[in-house]
Amino acid sequence: MGDSGDSGYRGGYQDYRQWAICIIIFRMRKKTGHTFLIIIFLIIVVLNVIVTIHVSKNLLDDDTSGEMLLSKCLFDEKSLVCSDWEYATEIRITNQLIFAPLFGIFSEWSDVRITGTLIIQLILLFSFIFMMKASSHHTDSILLGCSLLLLPYCVAYGRVILYHCYYALYISQVFLIITFFLRVLDKKQTKLSLAILILLCFSGCLTGIRIVFIGILPLCVFGLSEFLRNNKKTFQLAILCGIAGAAGFLVYTFGLTKLFHLRSELHHMPEFKGMAAIWVVLFSILRQFSYRSGIPRGGLLSIMSYAGIGTALYALSQSAIAAITEKDNKKRLVNGMLFLQIVLTALSLIFFDLPFNSRFDYSRYLVPASVWSIPLFCGIFEKKNELIQKVLFYTILTIFTGNGLINLCFFRNPAVFTQEYDGLSYRSTESITRFDDAIRFIRENNYNTGYAFKDINALSEYMNGFPIIGIQYNEGRLSYLNWLTRKNIRNSPGENVFLIANYNDAETFRGITVPELSELVYQDKNELFIYQINDPDAFKSFLK
Repeated sequence: MGDSGDSGYRGGYQDYRQWAICIIIFRMRKKTGHTFLIIIFLIIVVLNVIVTIHVSKNLLDDDTSGEMLLSKCLFDEKSLVCSDWEYATEIRITNQLIFAPLFGIFSEWSDVRITGTLIIQLILLFSFIFMMKASSHHTDSILLGCSLLLLPYCVAYGRVILYHCYYALYISQVFLIITFFLRVLDKKQTKLSLAILILLCFSGCLTGIRIVFIGILPLCVFGLSEFLRNNKKTFQLAILCGIAGAAGFLVYTFGLTKLFHLRSELHHMPEFKGMAAIWVVLFSILRQFSYRSGIPRGGLLSIMSYAGIGTALYALSQSAIAAITEKDNKKRLVNGMLFLQIVLTALSLIFFDLPFNSRFDYSRYLVPASVWSIPLFCGIFEKKNELIQKVLFYTILTIFTGNGLINLCFFRNPAVFTQEYDGLSYRSTESITRFDDAIRFIRENNYNTGYAFKDINALSEYMNGFPIIGIQYNEGRLSYLNWLTRKNIRNSPGENVFLIANYNDAETFRGITVPELSELVYQDKNELFIYQINDPDAFKSFLK
């Protein structure tokens, strides 16, 4: 009896010890995985800062430099809306809220851009974290998502979101809208969360159509799908968001556009643009996952390009499945948003004549949709799938990350991987550095005002706010360019004035101006020409 009892005791002790060892090993493995994700995130943060600094100093273009000039205008006027700015198709008060105050801290414009860009990236990260927590994702998957969010998984995402911040704060606004949408569904601080949600929807649509397309419309479509599931509360909340967003957009359309003389680009009726448009949109979707057209076959870049097609098919199919089969309505919204937004954006590109449509610029419109692949991957990361499903997921994740690292190298040194610099209308990866010799000449000769046909805002930013007046050739004469520029800059005092032009614009300029008004004083290997304006007042009269 005693031997038997003692043996039973030792057996029980051994069982407890084995269980304790198993728990310790599990926790160690979990802690090791968590530590690994933290290390990866920190490495990507460092790489991102390095690339952000490089792009902020070297890869400027007129679209994004216009943001900086408007920010300086707002700083000078100490206002949310600039009376001295020639607005285009919308009121811009997103990035400017970040950049404008920095002009009171830094004297160098490049420091303003670098600091402001890093702040906007932080806002993007925090809004993403809030949304992921609201949708009940785990810490490790959120860490994974933060790492992926700072990787330029396609060139357009890196350029438009990470480094030039063209859509970054709009996406952050949508992340916050989804955050408070989920909080209201969870009955967490319902009244306050509901008030913030309505305010976000209304204010987001006050500045134009962007939040309508990338936030309000997808949320309303999701609400309709929930109505079919007999989930009336989600449907009602989505419709309430739609009403708030519509109210904001109506105020913008019938009030602010007239007040600030904005040019609406949405007057076209929907019209099917043909099979060619479908192919363009299809390849633009693939480009969101780093498929690259026009590159030589063979080699790492080609392999990763075609692998990007597999990433696109996997992500879109998994998002579609989640939108249909996911039982948790919070995960159903977040994981299904990729498929929903891609479909809605693709349809709008095929049927609506949006401004500046081309196979490059479609990427800009699709980026806010493709970014939802990141929360989707976070959701899949948390699932306990079978071995084959895990292998497939980690293969896709490796491809996604690998393409992000390749694109990091591309932005740091475009010569390493030759691919298209898409997302915006400017294609050159030497968009500003090619002016270095010409700018040196301008500074050495103490010019105080300049005229230019192209790269007006980029030149001004690169030269630390130097006044550059935009001009254009139209109907046989020269006139001022009324697009994303300060109005009063035309009244800048100019005693030593120049005009800079490329070869074609120089030919035009020589053919239509009075020879005595100017003389050629500089040209270089980049086919840049600088003319001395001999009589600035007479030249101004010539432009009117």
